[in-house]
Order: sequence, then C-alpha cells, then structure tokens
Amino acid sequence: MTSRTPKRVLIVHDYAGSRGGAEIVVQDLRRALVERDIDARVLASDADGRNPEPRPEYVFRGSTGRMRALRETANPSLVLAARRALQRFDPDIVHLHMFLTQVSPLILPLVRRRCVIWTPHEFRPICPKGTRLLTSGKQCEERVGRACLREGCFSVGGLAPRLVQLSLLGRWRSAVDRVISPSRSFARQLLRHGISCNVVIPHPVRIPAVTRSLDRTPRIGYAGRLVPEKGVDVLIRAMARLKGAAGEAQLVILGEGPERPGLAKLAGELGLTERVRFKGRVPHDDVDRELRTAWIQVVPSIWAEPFGLVTVEAMARGTAVVASSIGAQPEIVQHERTGILVPEGDPSSLATAIQELLENRERVEQMGDLGRERAREVYAIGPITDRLLDLYSDALESSAAGS
Repeated sequence: MTSRTPKRVLIVHDYAGSRGGAEIVVQDLRRALVERDIDARVLASDADGRNPEPRPEYVFRGSTGRMRALRETANPSLVLAARRALQRFDPDIVHLHMFLTQVSPLILPLVRRRCVIWTPHEFRPICPKGTRLLTSGKQCEERVGRACLREGCFSVGGLAPRLVQLSLLGRWRSAVDRVISPSRSFARQLLRHGISCNVVIPHPVRIPAVTRSLDRTPRIGYAGRLVPEKGVDVLIRAMARLKGAAGEAQLVILGEGPERPGLAKLAGELGLTERVRFKGRVPHDDVDRELRTAWIQVVPSIWAEPFGLVTVEAMARGTAVVASSIGAQPEIVQHERTGILVPEGDPSSLATAIQELLENRERVEQMGDLGRERAREVYAIGPITDRLLDLYSDALESSAAGS
C-alpha cells in the first residue's frame, strides 16, 4: 500500500444495522477496513428501528413518515451530526454509499474539502422512485419530471421536494472525487443521465465455510424483500407450472414486505399452500443455514437491479442460480455454467429453467461448484477491498496534488 493509504474512513449511509443488502455491504466494508488497521466509522440515520445493530458511531434523525420527503431534501439533524463527525473524527476519506432516502444532499457542501468517494446503490440519483420501474411494471426510459406524474409514480406534492433534492445533488455533485458503480449495466444507466462513474467495483461477499448439502426432495430458495419489483409473484406462478417429480418441489421464501399477504393468497389460489413456505425475516447470518440444502436459488426480479447481492451470496454458498436476465444479473451469472438466465416477468420461461435443473441433480451440483469458484475469484471481500484501497490511495494522491 502507498503512503497515501487512509487512516480514517467515514462511511455515510441512509440506514444503520442490517436491514437489507446495501446495509450488509456497508457493514462488511467497515469490518474489512478495520481488519486492515483502518479506523472506519459509520454515519447513518435512526429511521430503521427494526434492525439497529450494529449501531453507527454517528447518528442523525431520519423519518419514514409524512416528513420524510422534506428530510430527504434538507435535514438539519444530518448537518449537525455530519459536522460533529468531521470535526471529531477528521476522516481522510468520506465514502458515501446509499443516500437521498435519508441522507440529504446537504452532506455534499460539508465534505467538499475532503476526499469523497461515492458508491450509488440504487437509482435514486436519477429516479425519485429508486427503481426506474413504472407502476405498470415496465422499465422507465424517460428523464425525471413529467413522466413521474403522467405514469402515476408520484403526486405533485410528493414529486416537488424530490425534484428539489435532485437539483441540489446536481449543484453540489462536484464535491465527489470518485464514483464507483457495482456493475457495468448500472454505470451505463447513470451515464445516460449525466453521472459518470470512474470505476466498476462489485459489491463483495464473504465466502462461507459451510456449503450446500442438497435435500433429497428438491427445495427452491428465494431471499429478499417482498415488494413488486422483486417478482416473487412470477416465481409462485412458475411453481404452479412444474410437472412430474419437479412438481413436488418446495419453495422457501425468506423475507418480509407489503406484498406478503397478496403472495400468500396467490399461492393458495394456485393450490400451492403446502408447497410454498413463508419464513419471514431471517437474520442475514442465518440465510446460508436456511438455504444451504436448496437445489437452486431463484432471483426473479423484474427491475434492472444495479447489483445482485443475493445472487453472489448463493453462488458463494455453492447454490445454482436461476435469475432474470436484466440489470446486473447477466454480469454475475454465467448462463448455462453457474446458472440460467431467463426473461424477466415470464413465469413460463422461469418454470422451464427450474424444471430443467430439478430433473438433473448432477448438473445442479456442477453449477453450484462453478458458481462458488467464480464467487471466490471475482467477489471475495479480500480482493475487492484491495481494489477499493487502491482507489482510495489514488484519490488521495490526486487530491494532494491538486491542493
């Protein structure tokens, strides 16, 4: 490592704890930096009371209620907490992760004189909804503004503060020295809307010591939020199309969300009540244990996810993957090698892929082995941290040269 390796890194993120994939990435990064003798601390909101651990060192007041849109745009509590963190901690690097859903753009003028890295996790910098997905389920190809109203994504009152937020982001974005994208597809989408990424560095995973141990009766796994863009309804409809021995397969769904009642109703209407098990929210550390006996893990998303952490985690476990061929998934899954890619939103194609694998256990095991090998080579946290530290050092060197 060079002489410009940072000693102190402040990680800024919307939420604390381990509520979702982005939070897992942040916590893994923090641990990895600490393991390299770098003092890494987190600044995050208190908006998620369900999964507060591990607690951040610096906390500001967030909101999930009526005041949320205003706080996302201008949050005085954030300003006070950020100033305190910058003065007391004096970080060499400020690494922004997911912000704009709690952390407002007011963070940018505060860190302007620091070396600032930004890793976007979702589409909020170019889409107030964060998914680039219309209410009809189709991908949005338009810029922020009238389309948000015309397509029913927002009311005028809901859209206005978010347009102000994105305007402030544009005004102060020059405070950012480097932008990291977790995938090439996400980088292309951001570039279309004026945000240029300096480098693609995937989100890392820790490779578990315990790998798969397939059940005698095939099990299919899903892990993630139960929200429309995740396409769990497509997976349940695909389950109803399985035939023969594959038609006895069990589907285990890990996760919670507003779609759960509707999904449970759909499973009942399709006669799948005994074959679809909703296990609710499972601590991240227990997901590998819950799914290590699954034959395959399905990622049926209908939106162009910027990355696919659950996909990489399944591969790291040695589980074959069937995923939608949209967003970053084609960069992660090697079609017909570590898994199978299918068109998004198509229960028939998804069922065909699942059926094909459930009828060939040897192929499932081979795909799992190749997936684990690829996860170790491409996504392991050690090599990814090395790349990140190289970026930190380069950014610090450039900042010193320009000062």
